[in-house]
Amino acid sequence: MGLMEMAALAMPTTFYGCAASVVLIATLLLTAYFIHVLVILPYFTPLKALPGPPPSSIVFGNAQELSAFSWDEMNPFPSVHLTWLKQYGPAYHCRILGTERVTIGDPEAIKHIYITNDKIYPRHILSRSLLRSFTGGIGLLSSEDPIHASQRKMLNPHFATTKLKSFVDVFQQHASIFTDQMCSVSDTNTPVSIYDVMTRLSFDIIGLAAFGYDFGAQFYRSTDIMEAYEDLNMTPRFFITFGMAYVPGFEEWPLAVLRKRKKARELLFKVVNDVIERKLSAPPSSARDLLDLMLDSSGHKLTAEEAKVHVMTFLFAGHETTSNSLCWVFTMLAQHPDVEQRVAAECRGVSGRGPLTWDDLADLPYTTAVIHETMRLYPAVMNLSTRECQRDDVVPLANGKSITIYKGTQVYVSVAANNRNPTYWSHPDDFLPERFLEGSELYQADKALRGGRSVSYIFTPFSIGPKACIGTRFALAEMQIVLATVLSKVSFELHATADVNAKITGVTVKPKNLQMTVPSSLIAWLAYALIVRPRFHPLNALPGPPPSSLILGNGKELTVFAWDDTNPFPGIQGKWLRQYGTAYHVRVLGTERVRHAPFTSLSLIRRIMLSDPDGLKHILVTNAANYPRHPIARAHNASFTGGAGLLSTEGTEHVGQRKMLNPHFSYANLKAFVSIFQRHATIFADRLASVADNSAAVLNVYEWTTKLSFDIIGVAAFGCEFNTQGNRSNEVLAAFEALNTVPSLLTVFGNAYVPGFEHLPLPTLLRRKAAKQVLFRVVNGVIARKLEAPVSTSRDLLDLMLEPSATGHQITPEEARTHVLTFLFAGHETTSNTLTWVLAMLARNPDVERRVVDECCRVMSHGDLVWEHLAELKYLTAVIHETLRLNPTVNNLVLSCAKDDTLPLADQKPVFVPAGSQIVFNFGATQRNPKYWTRSDEFLPERFLEGSELFEADKALRNGRSSTFFFLPFSTGAKNCIGSRFALAEMQVVLASTLTKYEFRLHKTADIHPKFTGVTLKPKHLAMTVSRRVSQREA
Repeated sequence: MGLMEMAALAMPTTFYGCAASVVLIATLLLTAYFIHVLVILPYFTPLKALPGPPPSSIVFGNAQELSAFSWDEMNPFPSVHLTWLKQYGPAYHCRILGTERVTIGDPEAIKHIYITNDKIYPRHILSRSLLRSFTGGIGLLSSEDPIHASQRKMLNPHFATTKLKSFVDVFQQHASIFTDQMCSVSDTNTPVSIYDVMTRLSFDIIGLAAFGYDFGAQFYRSTDIMEAYEDLNMTPRFFITFGMAYVPGFEEWPLAVLRKRKKARELLFKVVNDVIERKLSAPPSSARDLLDLMLDSSGHKLTAEEAKVHVMTFLFAGHETTSNSLCWVFTMLAQHPDVEQRVAAECRGVSGRGPLTWDDLADLPYTTAVIHETMRLYPAVMNLSTRECQRDDVVPLANGKSITIYKGTQVYVSVAANNRNPTYWSHPDDFLPERFLEGSELYQADKALRGGRSVSYIFTPFSIGPKACIGTRFALAEMQIVLATVLSKVSFELHATADVNAKITGVTVKPKNLQMTVPSSLIAWLAYALIVRPRFHPLNALPGPPPSSLILGNGKELTVFAWDDTNPFPGIQGKWLRQYGTAYHVRVLGTERVRHAPFTSLSLIRRIMLSDPDGLKHILVTNAANYPRHPIARAHNASFTGGAGLLSTEGTEHVGQRKMLNPHFSYANLKAFVSIFQRHATIFADRLASVADNSAAVLNVYEWTTKLSFDIIGVAAFGCEFNTQGNRSNEVLAAFEALNTVPSLLTVFGNAYVPGFEHLPLPTLLRRKAAKQVLFRVVNGVIARKLEAPVSTSRDLLDLMLEPSATGHQITPEEARTHVLTFLFAGHETTSNTLTWVLAMLARNPDVERRVVDECCRVMSHGDLVWEHLAELKYLTAVIHETLRLNPTVNNLVLSCAKDDTLPLADQKPVFVPAGSQIVFNFGATQRNPKYWTRSDEFLPERFLEGSELFEADKALRNGRSSTFFFLPFSTGAKNCIGSRFALAEMQVVLASTLTKYEFRLHKTADIHPKFTGVTLKPKHLAMTVSRRVSQREA
């Protein structure tokens, strides 16, 4: 065998021998390292001079005892820290995985480490790396100086007192949503997960206050975001925590829990990036929130990535700790009903004065004491941030002695244990809020235990020093306002399934399963709703009539639907306007679902009856977005038309519909309608001939004008010849009359407050249902014929609606039907009613009638009317306007206030309008206000002729202002009547064509007092006789 062969045979043996040697050496070195770390260092550590628990494991030290993240009756919170504090004193040491830790419970030592000598005690790398993982970068919770100091300097202005005051409305708004949600489940024994609703509450608050973003979590929007947050903020496990801290790339391991965290973080980052991008692309706003400051700070301007880290930081720190603390407060109050009663009384006293302000918070001393005592027993974060000593340091203690903390030592402060230290707290495990009331016996007893020292370094729920919680005052104010708002209305009891032992999720401490119920007492509710709340309601700043009923308030007076000689129109509202002014309030039985949508709460609610011009301008124009039409009115209109149309939509949906329909009402189209008006006015006049030739005939004018206007809107808007003037399609008008019935009190309250009321087998409701089916069938037929017919050059409203929009959206036949019914109703009912009122007014004022006829004859002498002729009918137009002033076709407009607002008034000081308030414009009363109209109850058309004596007199009463916000027959603003010019032109043509041929006189059976029919006002019984004019007889 040659040398080469022998060498080849020897190589494997040599290789394996070398490998074995390497493994052996590595094993020996690793063993030596562990012996050094786990045996020699602990044995020789100078920290052995401090007392402390013996390690339970030679490898893990005391880690097993310290990794308890859940407690129960056998192991109550906050053991083991409290046990060791009591056993080993205020400075003891323990060991975790070979790392030495000193736990401090001494106030002088805490002051030294966290304030005096803070710079040599940075936060430990483990906690900083975990928080960097959570937020995606270096933020307030993970940075050290000088970066931390710079970040605090940039963010501090957002938490100044002047800024905090502006958050009060946000806190109260969302607290009210939570309160109403709890009211909706009161007395049902339905368990509520308080942690869930508190988390959603605080999430929405921090979103709006810090970033101007409405997550809508309280209305169960952003559910995926909330779930992602919970997934990221998981309950820690020792293996996962250890891996994330010490194993590079551990978060990328293919473990289910890590994949879940990664997915959650990606979703949250995406949401936060979207928030930042919208901020960057939006125009500058005067409302400056935290994100605005971050993106536009002086000096260093943050990148979007840096801003994302801060947003994530405040989403975590700004809601998790607050929501958990509120959960513990509700738990403590449920366990201590005597304390709950005292807190509730204090909260009712303060919140009953009206909307909470920043200054009101000082009047909640006992509520604040309850918050502090709760945080003493159950701090939201169990410990202060762990620090690592950078060089040997001598630390003083309160007893005059000192200890040495060596370089590399971890320093830990258990807030939960310190807050129950019997050395400094009387009855430390008892819930006694009085200890935080300065001057109380308990306060003095605790102070004596502390040797007269303040509580600053013993009670540290928000940490202390330069790295203390930046949002301390924000969080405290949020909790104060939430509690004052909620506890003034409801109380809580623990459900049988509740488990209020503590557990840690991520970083914070919360109850394991806080299931609660909301008890209710009918007597207490009635006392609050009918006595306490009315007494302290913010709208008490406005004058108003006393309620005539404890239950209905002023409801009985406001549900008058007909008037007579003893109670002339506009009735009580006209009297109240003159007595209480242009802005007063009334009380009616109603619901508060307009305040926060998912539920209803029956109670006496306040209505602002508004006629003030500045107030009307503010609500209808300046801040119209905050005042949508009342949901009950919108629901009524939607029920009538079978869907969401112009009379029932709000916001972008309404804007889109207006944009689609506006072209049909342009001047170019209106000019083309004059011939349609003229043709049907001629038919109307020809039909009158048969009545005029019969001296005994009595005409129901309303029926005739209804058929006329119905035919006109059919042709002009939908190209459909209903031909009701020829006595065809009477079922359509009969259906309209059945649907537009005079409401009874039962119908009003039933439709408003009883779900499914319209489906009850009541005769009135059955007639309405049958009528609606008739109208739907007829309109569906009109639409079907349109869709089947070839394209025509003659374009009407329905043609426009059925065309695809510029964005490609094409409305369905059902949507088109809603719009058709909207215009059939609004396009004929209001016009026909106004025509009847004009004829009634002219019959009562023959001198005015003569002047109108003269003007019409002069204009009609040109031949058939065209658009340009209408401008010559000045006096007729004034007559129409004066008729609408005295007898508006629609008498009321009811809006609701979406967010708290301050309403400017011309005649009074501004008034606060709380969210949910109803605003009512009564046109009949407003347009007869003697403060702004000369001889306000008289029929004087001259007041609408510019330059006339009456015109100038009225203008002087208005201090030179135009009549825009004093005379609103077609409303004003973005939701004004889209067909106002159409209606006016139709009335001008019909009246000019008719009055030149016939004169109308009231019959002795006529009753022209108004009555309310569904939505509009019309004369009770307009019986008239008709005769040809002399010139027509001669012809």
